[in-house]
Amino acid sequence: MNETGVNELELIAIPDLMERNFFIPDYQRGYRWEEIHIFQLLSDIWDFTNKNSGDFYCLQPIVVKELDPTIVEKNKLESSFDNNRWFEVIDGQQRLTTIRLIIQMNNIITPISKIKNCYNLFYETRSELKDVFEKLSITSEDDSLNVVVDKTSIDSFYLTSGLKHIVDWFNLPGKDYEKRATMQQFPSFFSVFFGQKSKPESQRQGKSTQVIWYEVNQTEKDSSLDSKKLFNRLNDSKIPLTNSELIKALFLSEDSKFKLDYLPSNSADEDLQNLALKIDKAKKQNHISKKWDMIEHSLGSPRFWNFVTNNDITKYSSKIELLFDLVSKKHIKNEKFSDLNKNDNLYTFLYFDRKIRKGSDLWEIWMQIELYYETICYWFEDRDLYHKIGYLVCIMGDSILIDLLAKASTQNKDEFLKYLKSAITKSVSFDLATIDYKQNYEEIQRILILYNVETVRRLESLDFYPFHLHKEMKWTLEHIHAQNSDNLNKDEKKSWYNWIDEHIPVLSHFITIDTISDTNKSELQLILKSLVTQRESSKLDFSTFLNEFNRVIKFLNLIDTSSGSKNKVHLLSNMALLGGLENTILSNSIFEVKRKEILRMDADGKYIPLCTKNLFLKYHNVKDENFLNQQLYFWSENDRKNYLTHINLILSEYLEIENLSPITESLKPELLEE
Repeated sequence: MNETGVNELELIAIPDLMERNFFIPDYQRGYRWEEIHIFQLLSDIWDFTNKNSGDFYCLQPIVVKELDPTIVEKNKLESSFDNNRWFEVIDGQQRLTTIRLIIQMNNIITPISKIKNCYNLFYETRSELKDVFEKLSITSEDDSLNVVVDKTSIDSFYLTSGLKHIVDWFNLPGKDYEKRATMQQFPSFFSVFFGQKSKPESQRQGKSTQVIWYEVNQTEKDSSLDSKKLFNRLNDSKIPLTNSELIKALFLSEDSKFKLDYLPSNSADEDLQNLALKIDKAKKQNHISKKWDMIEHSLGSPRFWNFVTNNDITKYSSKIELLFDLVSKKHIKNEKFSDLNKNDNLYTFLYFDRKIRKGSDLWEIWMQIELYYETICYWFEDRDLYHKIGYLVCIMGDSILIDLLAKASTQNKDEFLKYLKSAITKSVSFDLATIDYKQNYEEIQRILILYNVETVRRLESLDFYPFHLHKEMKWTLEHIHAQNSDNLNKDEKKSWYNWIDEHIPVLSHFITIDTISDTNKSELQLILKSLVTQRESSKLDFSTFLNEFNRVIKFLNLIDTSSGSKNKVHLLSNMALLGGLENTILSNSIFEVKRKEILRMDADGKYIPLCTKNLFLKYHNVKDENFLNQQLYFWSENDRKNYLTHINLILSEYLEIENLSPITESLKPELLEE
């Protein structure tokens, strides 16, 4: 029995389940696998059988706990197997029953290779199912095998149906026929299904089907390990046994084996050597246990988590599993263990188990995990590294982090910084003056993310860029100057009235502005009168609203007399990064309406990127002579020019010379030093 307080775990082949005794408690329902579940299992094993790579197919965990002797006595459980030791099955009844049905099919159709002394399954509330597997039968009709479904009870129905589904999978073709074995191929299938577990010293490394044997520790007092509660967690709540729980057992169970950092002298007796091993193991496991809790706590911080990954924190019941995914390179191609299925929910655990079985020392594996963690902590605390790495992770995900961790282990800081600069430069290797909203949406979004991150990095008076707030929102590109009618919804009449309500007070204010000519003010009065009339009408149609919309946009273009060039609404100079706008019609609003909405959202405490706030406050015009008296009611050609100049200035470190806009190329050296 395990006395360490840590659950025992190992991978065992199907033959290793033989001559064991399993007790199915009353809180579990009976066997209920349908055809789809059985067909999927058989198809997966047969698909694995025909692959060249890999030495075993892994089933989901079987979670057990040694049965209390009082329950053994109460149910009068007697078995000649395993000294009458019984295991309570907490999770895995459906798999154990299906495995038993496959074995029974083998025993019926190939009696020469019959499996003797199979495991016992005792159902607490279904005593009539005792010896049920031995009573199952398969008949032959017209060279075809068949199973008669027993409908006398719900349990007998599902059990006999289960055997019938197994026989049918081999017996009948289907739309997935190419993935099925024929009845003649059953021996080949069964040789892998019931294959022995390969051992390092064995010359023959055959294939096998294995299960994760997870034995819940008996001495743990935590109520979460109560059998029924654990069963409900694994089943009713649909929370599977996690990779981190399985990996923790690899490191901290009683059977975990660590290599000694030093060996006692050859003259030391065996007891002394064993004592040295025990003390060394206890020290290492104590260190791992404490460090594990510390890492789990650190990764639980939203700031830290969202710096290191784009993954949703709520999808990780144990945050440390993120580190295990990084070490196992789960999200990138890994040639070394290419035979492991990256889509397997337990891939990360299987990766570590494979390393251990191939001779890697547990302590060395843990040291690599700890090194990854300490490296990421260092990056998190360094202002430059935080922003540069945070940006790369934000746009590229875990794959770039794995690459950076590998580079950091072989490069000094200067070399690493050069590599970071190169990676960022490659991410924005396009012409800022010509990229277009319709053709280069992702590129513009990437530019604006880097622009915001770099702006914050350079302003050391500010806190670090809030990646945790950034990743909470779905970001979109917003046209600073209203683009056109493309995004107007023809069916949402309420949104038309909202648009009019937003624009009437702003346009009314324009009449009081001295810089607008009397002629333009007269035109504006006509527009306002028409808007008020349509607002009071209950019969406003889309065609009429569209006409009003176009009149407002045309008027704004008319009063923008700072440039004779046509307004280029889809270029970077007219783009802002925004997220979570409450009113989608705002996308088609004029600049002043958007500016007021941005200020309202900011006042309400919503996260607005710094550069987005700055552009709507027109801080980029600070060097203009009329900065204090600048107009705020439209986004002029001069505003666009100053905005694009600032973007180029902030990102000049990463923009290749040929990709710099003419604005940046003409900047004076002293400006670039700001």
